[in-house]
Amino acid sequence: MANLNVVTLPKAGKPRSKPAPRVQHASVRSRLAVASASAIGMVAVGATALSLSDLAESIQAVAHCSTWKAFAFAAALDANFIATESFSLFATAAVARATERATAATKVITLALSAVANSWAMAHDADGAVMQAACVVAGCAVPGLIALATYTLGRAVRA
Repeated sequence: MANLNVVTLPKAGKPRSKPAPRVQHASVRSRLAVASASAIGMVAVGATALSLSDLAESIQAVAHCSTWKAFAFAAALDANFIATESFSLFATAAVARATERATAATKVITLALSAVANSWAMAHDADGAVMQAACVVAGCAVPGLIALATYTLGRAVRA
């Protein structure tokens, strides 16, 4: 005997399977951008290492302190610049406006100290005025290179 109170529901079929998501490979432009950013980062790291060495030599000569103290102070000086630059690049717009003068002053003072120390370290043993002038230019270029590389990388990440 058939039960009239039971209504048979339609059976659910197999759920439609979605096609597997396509793996999108990075475009040539994207890969070139990553390679360029890596190259800029390596230049910044190399310039920072050179700057640390020159700063430590200058600090040790002026302060007559031990080598580890000179390197610690040099590392703190370079880390201060990198931290300040990172802060100014990644802070919110309101915070960046509120702290703009302080961060700009910190960056300028840090770069100036680094340029003077690098120039002295390179030029104090140079032979002749022309070589000393070239060493001063190179000593000033190192912190400038670090600043530009940090700024470029920060803008690229933020974009």
